[in-house]
Amino acid sequence: MNEMKKFKDFNENLKVRNEDQKVITVSKIEGYLAIAYILFIAIAGTRLLFRADRSIFWGVAALTLGFGDFFYLFPRILTSFGYKKDLNSAMGYGKFINSITSTGFYVILYILFLKFENFYNSLALSFIIIILVLTRLILCLLPGNRWRENTYVGYLNIWRNLPFILLGIIVSDMFLYFSRVPIIGIFIILSLAFYVPVVLFANRNPKLEFLMFPRTMMYVGIIIVFFFL
Repeated sequence: MNEMKKFKDFNENLKVRNEDQKVITVSKIEGYLAIAYILFIAIAGTRLLFRADRSIFWGVAALTLGFGDFFYLFPRILTSFGYKKDLNSAMGYGKFINSITSTGFYVILYILFLKFENFYNSLALSFIIIILVLTRLILCLLPGNRWRENTYVGYLNIWRNLPFILLGIIVSDMFLYFSRVPIIGIFIILSLAFYVPVVLFANRNPKLEFLMFPRTMMYVGIIIVFFFL
């Protein structure tokens, strides 16, 4: 009986060890992918910024996106490689910075659209964009967000993302229907499609956070398109 118990305990310990090893491996892969993404955005954004034959706004858009994503991803990179100190506050503030810069990214895309597509600048549309941006910023600055605690804040999480999602839909529609590069609109719509389930359900099912990876790949697609404009 003792031998059987020892054998059973050994198998259970082996399973636990294997599961832990899988988690560590997946975590490291996520870390390497995050590093690759940050390096790509930094290099691509810098090259776009200093292209003599194009507006610097393409580079500004890419670097704005990368700046916020760096603060969002860096604590997660450290954690994925076994950094033991508590980075919860850093993750929370990273989310806050990313909330601001991702909003700024859409605003820059809107400006680029108006500039290069010779689109009639509707004052009503610009007013709506301004209202959505200000609403987003005000909601993100509310103390109830508890960024330092990096915790789920109920309906405020949904409300602060609503103007961001509406802003993304407007910008995507402009590229889809009135631009020579509708692929940018498609990438934006897909990024939102991956993002919305995270906003709504990630607090109940943390595995949905994985959808942030394909969302990030949509942003990579947008930056690549910039080189052809």
